[in-house]
Amino acid sequence: MAKSSEYWKKRLENIATTQNKRADDYIETLELQYKKAMASIQRDLEVFYARYANAEGVDMATARKLLSKAEKEMWEVSLEEYRKMALDEEFIDQIESMYSKSRVSRLKALEMQIRAQLETLYSDLNTELGALLTDTFADTYYQTVYEIQKGTGIGTNFALFNEDAVKKIVSKPWKWGHFSSTVWNNKDLLLGELETALSQAFIRGDRIDKVIKTFYKKMGVGYSRAANIIQTEHAYIAGEATFKGYEETGVEEYEYLATLDTRTSQICRDMDGKTFKLSEKVVWLNYPPLHCRCRSTTVPYFGDEESYGKRIARDHEGKVYYVPEDMKYHEWYDKYVKGNPDELLAEKKHKNRHADKKQYENYKKVLGKEVPRSLDEFQELKYTDDKKWKGLKDKFKVENVFNKIVQESANLHIKGIPIKNIQRINIEQFEYAEAHINSERLHGVTKSMAQQFINEAQVAYSRWNGQVTVYVSKKGCSVVNLNTKTVSTAYRSEEYDEKFKKILEVVDNDKMSDS
Repeated sequence: MAKSSEYWKKRLENIATTQNKRADDYIETLELQYKKAMASIQRDLEVFYARYANAEGVDMATARKLLSKAEKEMWEVSLEEYRKMALDEEFIDQIESMYSKSRVSRLKALEMQIRAQLETLYSDLNTELGALLTDTFADTYYQTVYEIQKGTGIGTNFALFNEDAVKKIVSKPWKWGHFSSTVWNNKDLLLGELETALSQAFIRGDRIDKVIKTFYKKMGVGYSRAANIIQTEHAYIAGEATFKGYEETGVEEYEYLATLDTRTSQICRDMDGKTFKLSEKVVWLNYPPLHCRCRSTTVPYFGDEESYGKRIARDHEGKVYYVPEDMKYHEWYDKYVKGNPDELLAEKKHKNRHADKKQYENYKKVLGKEVPRSLDEFQELKYTDDKKWKGLKDKFKVENVFNKIVQESANLHIKGIPIKNIQRINIEQFEYAEAHINSERLHGVTKSMAQQFINEAQVAYSRWNGQVTVYVSKKGCSVVNLNTKTVSTAYRSEEYDEKFKKILEVVDNDKMSDS
């Protein structure tokens, strides 16, 4: 039975509405991220003013003064986390270059802190927008193929896009180039505006409240530009996915369908209802998007259903099958799409994307550049290379536990420097202070037990410039003087003070975690 124009409008418009909501939902999330970044920048500005402002504010001469040695050390610590995250290579190079300089101005230090916030914000935006566009393309494409096959009752073999293929489509430059370059250009523009505003504020000697108000306004403009990028790039990718769906199902013409409400642009109103051949399609001219934040879509246009069915059977190679009208999308997807291994991998990545993103960020903080540069590469390794994934997990566990040991040891004021790679020495030829250990201190520890403490040590400390190593295990502690080759003391864990008990708790709590 032939389907009316209204049928196709309803079906394809539903797909477009669903996809537009995904973009709108992400833009809402992005607004919170911008606010968090601005809150961090505000704290940096407030700290700067608290240190250097007089009653009138901060003048340029004061801002250009050099950091003291102590101030520079504090500033370097504040940027260390961003360096480990390995965001933009050029930014990381700049940080490392600043580390090597003995003289850094207060203004430059503040600018770098502000840039660090923007680098993090836009790095997340770039990754999340890439994932959104990839998901949108795949979902829109398959939904379009499904609706056309279901509506006509006729199906043929169609292209299955694996994740790499989708990425190539998403990454293809169009009006402004690649979406990623558009994101980074927006970051550079906002950074330049904030730095200019900061310099002008110091030249005028503005007070902190005025500076913060200006920054909030600039960040708001940056957010609006980012939202514009997201909606426009999203509209383009959704349109390309729909077009691919048309090609794969034998559609030869499309009808332009505008979202008619008070927000609809005049150009889209004028285009509404016009039909074009697929071969005539030109984005920004007769195919959406026609402008920034365009919400229009297209629907397939058929002369009549019967001729369409004959054309499908005649023109397409491969097996022709029939799609029942009552077939649900998930049934169609499971039968014709899901059996593809690449699709299964892509679905797994998508399903676990939130947990994997959190895990990826933790790995980046701990391992830095040793972790794949993007979330997608991280997921690819995790789900396709068991050997490399195990190696990365093991390394993360070791580094993560050691970082916690270093931090907690400092908090507990444990003497000595924590040792990352514990050398479990053989003390067979070492002198054992038997009299001190067992006669004087009554520890009741034999030399073989002391060796066991070393072999099973979970934490170790270097003292006296490396001359002494303290081995701490669950069963007991051995203290070895490497210089004199003497086991100076050894005692059971029952005698541990609160410091050693707590440090072993840190190991127990973190050693099993790989996230």
